[in-house]
Parts: sequence; C-alpha cells; structure tokens
Amino acid sequence: MDELYQRLTAYQTAMSLARNMLRQDIISEDDYREIDTIIAKKYGVSSCSIFRYEGLKLLDNRPR
Repeated sequence: MDELYQRLTAYQTAMSLARNMLRQDIISEDDYREIDTIIAKKYGVSSCSIFRYEGLKLLDNRPR
C-alpha cells in the first residue's frame, strides 16, 4: 500500500473518531481543533490539503 494512502487513511480514521466524540459532547470544539492539528502533524497532512477538512462545519447543524 502506498505510504501517502496509509497516512491519509490513518488521519481520516483518527478524525472520524474525534468527530464522533464531538457529536457526543465528549470533547469540546476547541479540543477537536487541537486534535485535528496534532493528528494532521503526526500523519504529515498539510493544513491546505484537500483531504483535510474542517469537521466543525459538518457539525454545525447537529442537535444540541
């Protein structure tokens, strides 16, 4: 498997878990942002990558 694909898959998997934690109010939006920054750095995903997106925008319509 290609190294880039492995890194992107690992990043997306970790962020999927973080989004679920955010939806369940286990973590705050600030925590989510910090996790995103740390995980992106860990897996070498650039802040301007098309594979990195702002999960908070996807959650704007979540029930409170």
